[in-house]
Amino acid sequence: MSKIVLKTLNRIKIRLLKSKYANERCVIIGNGPSLKKHDLRKLDNEYVFIVNRGYFAYKLGLKKADFFIVSDPFTYDKYRSEIDQADVRMKFYRDNVCKDCKKGIILSNINNYEMHQGHFSKDLQIGINSGHSVVLDAIQVCFYMGFSEVYLIGCDFDYSQKETHFYGAGELETQRKAVMPIEKVFSSFKVANEVFLKHKRQLFNASKGGALEELCRVEFDKVFNGKTNIQ
Repeated sequence: MSKIVLKTLNRIKIRLLKSKYANERCVIIGNGPSLKKHDLRKLDNEYVFIVNRGYFAYKLGLKKADFFIVSDPFTYDKYRSEIDQADVRMKFYRDNVCKDCKKGIILSNINNYEMHQGHFSKDLQIGINSGHSVVLDAIQVCFYMGFSEVYLIGCDFDYSQKETHFYGAGELETQRKAVMPIEKVFSSFKVANEVFLKHKRQLFNASKGGALEELCRVEFDKVFNGKTNIQ
C-alpha cells in the first residue's frame, strides 16, 4: 500500500472519530505505582485509555482497553514487539514514533506550540500539542472524540519514589525520570483543565495518591462501582 493511500486512510480514520463519544466518559490509566491501589475490575464497563506500556495493567485485573497511545519514540523502539502485539481495540501513535503503522492512527505533532504555553489541540486532523507527558496526548484525543468526562488514575508524577511505574523501574524509565520537565507538565494540565471547563466538560484526577494537584480530585471507589457506563 502506497504512502499516499496510507495517509488518506489515516485522515479518514481521524475524521470519523470527531465527537463519536459525545456525552460519554472515559478513564485514562497512567503507569504510576499508585495504580496497584485501584480495583481495575470496576472498569469493565468503562471506556479505557492506556498509554505507553500500560497493557501490563491486564496483570492487575484490567479486563480490556479501548484506546492506546504511545508518544515516546525511545519507548517504541525498545518495546516495539510487545507494543505492536498489545491487545487494544484502537491504537494511536505520534508521527515521530511511527509514520507508517498500518494498524494504528498516526497523529501529527504541532511543532513549537506547547501546552504549558497555553496551546491545546481540539482538532486531531491538525495534530496534537506537546505537554511533555503521554497522558496529555491522550487527553487531547479524548477531547476530540467528544468525551464529556475524563478520569485519570495512576497518574502520579511523583518521582521521589524508587519505582517510577507500576510495573517497576527499567533502564529506560529511570532515564526518563532524570529529564522529565515536571513544572511544564503540571502547567499543561492546568491548560487542559481550563479547556475542558470552557467547553462544559470535566477532567478529574481519581488517582489514589500522587503529586498531580492541578485537577479536581475525586474518589475512585465512589465514581466507579462496576455499573454499566458504555451504551
